[in-house]
Amino acid sequence: MVIFWKLLAEVPAAHQVALRIMFAFPMLVLIVWLRKKPTPRLRRATVLKLLAASAFLFTNWVLFLWAISVGRIVDTALGYYINPLVSVVFGVMILGERMRRLQWAAVGLAGAGVLYLTITLGAAPWLSLAIAMSFGLYGLMKKQTPDADALHGLAIETSWLAVGSLGVVVFAGLYGTSPFDGASVGLIGVMVLSGAVTIFPLWLFGRAAHAIPLSSLGVLQYLNPTISLFVGILLYGESMAGDRLVGFALVWVALAVFAYDSLAHLKAEEN
Repeated sequence: MVIFWKLLAEVPAAHQVALRIMFAFPMLVLIVWLRKKPTPRLRRATVLKLLAASAFLFTNWVLFLWAISVGRIVDTALGYYINPLVSVVFGVMILGERMRRLQWAAVGLAGAGVLYLTITLGAAPWLSLAIAMSFGLYGLMKKQTPDADALHGLAIETSWLAVGSLGVVVFAGLYGTSPFDGASVGLIGVMVLSGAVTIFPLWLFGRAAHAIPLSSLGVLQYLNPTISLFVGILLYGESMAGDRLVGFALVWVALAVFAYDSLAHLKAEEN
């Protein structure tokens, strides 16, 4: 995913978000039509939560794409490492889910890692925290909309964002800053593909959010930041030394503790 979005690094982050939404929405409409599944009747509270979800999703996308374009892939990896633990906290504080002792220990270790980075670097890792919080809030909203299936929920979210996205692209064209101006055929192709790359991971995430506890959903999210971390270091030469490595190590230990506890709990339930 990071490698794909890096191909659009020359396009401003706001335009990237607008393009991925603009190309994703028609595809979603087509998929919904082909499935011929009746549109669910949604409560007002569900519609409002989907609206909030779309706002959190938009925020997350802008932060993520901007970070990639300015060479801060490692910061996005830290954000998505922290995100599962944010989901755990939201699950406990808002949804009333219960946490075991090792889960609390994992959250404490992750918090220690963030605090260490804040002290040693002289500032809070605001970008990582903002990415973690925005996607954590998106997951929380999705968890609270069980009457909207994953596909219809995503289509509703995207429909609201599509109007603004089309406005951004048209406005940019009128003022000579269109992302299509001077773009190669290959770059335009990547822009068009951004719709598909956007839809399918979110569709699967929405289905998972409805199917399993929010506190367990976080365990499945470790792979993405790990890939991003290695891509940032090995392919794009970002730094991962000194104090930053120590802070990351604390977060990794936290995730290992959390994953061990989750797997042990699942195994105990099966027996």
